Amino acid sequence: ASGDAAITINKADATIVVSGFTGKYDGNTHGASGTATGVKGEDLSSLFNLGSTFTSVPGGTAHWTFNATYTNGNYNSASGDAAITINKADATIVVSGFTGKYDGNTHGASGTATGVKGEDLSSLFNLGSTFTSVPGGTAHWTFNATYTNGNYNSASGDAAITINKADATIVVNGFSGKYDGNAHGATGSATGVKGEDLSSLLNLGASFTDVPGGTAHWTFAGNTNYKSASSDVSITISQADAVISVSGFTGKYDGNAHGATGSGTGVKGEDLTSLLNLGASFTDVSGGTAHWTFAGNANYKSASSDVSITISQADQTITWSDPAGIIYGTLLSGAQLNATVAGVSGGSPAGALTYMPGAGSLL
Repeated sequence: ASGDAAITINKADATIVVSGFTGKYDGNTHGASGTATGVKGEDLSSLFNLGSTFTSVPGGTAHWTFNATYTNGNYNSASGDAAITINKADATIVVSGFTGKYDGNTHGASGTATGVKGEDLSSLFNLGSTFTSVPGGTAHWTFNATYTNGNYNSASGDAAITINKADATIVVNGFSGKYDGNAHGATGSATGVKGEDLSSLLNLGASFTDVPGGTAHWTFAGNTNYKSASSDVSITISQADAVISVSGFTGKYDGNAHGATGSGTGVKGEDLTSLLNLGASFTDVSGGTAHWTFAGNANYKSASSDVSITISQADQTITWSDPAGIIYGTLLSGAQLNATVAGVSGGSPAGALTYMPGAGSLL
């Protein structure tokens, strides 16, 4: 006998595994991935069309298809959807504050924002407030990702802007000079970082009039932006020379004592004669040397020197009236030889009178 029997083989379903994608934006394209395997383990993945790919946030839906018409008809075609989820990435953000001395300029935060592919996103920064004066402040920075295609998270934070007090440029000089009767102290200036005059904050300390001077302790008060400061400078006042005028003496013997005369005068015209010792005085010919000294004081130097006291011989006063006549044969005597000699100021004559012819002579 013989006959026919129907052998019916229906299409099988391939073993299909399709995965979507979930991850952070990295600048690359992402889509579905999957495998298709036949009943004998044969690879049917070449029959896949995995659908669209996506690069940017938020991703999308990949519609995949398994096209079995390209096989020997043993497998059913299939299709489906896979979610491609791309989440926002964090940009690489580096923000620095500022620490430095006051320099009169504005200072704020600085920073960079870089994308996953190294792209510069710094234009999306708002770096916040800037500060000029001490102590600075806090800069609140923001990274506004809404200005991108939505691939990055926005961010914000704070950066400290620390401005410390600066040192002013301070120049203070002492004084060195001779006593002149005036007060002397330090001189100086204080200048800021922008050349601004800060001298009103400078107290130059004590001033001194008399020898030897002293120490001026100066102080700089400082302010919001500048440190205070202080130090010492010397005010050196040395002794002055008094104006000393001393004269000697030249004259004829007159029986009186003669010495130097003089005066001492200070820088302000003050009379310093009381400090002058005029030395020895002399009465007789030929006089001598007067050694004068100026004692000086705290403000004036001492001094000394010599002047000459010159006394020359004086003329005596000799009085001799004509004597009365005598008779021949009368010898000369004190009656005729009766001249008188008087010294100056009534002093005794130096020496005696000699008559020629003398007493006892016969004219």
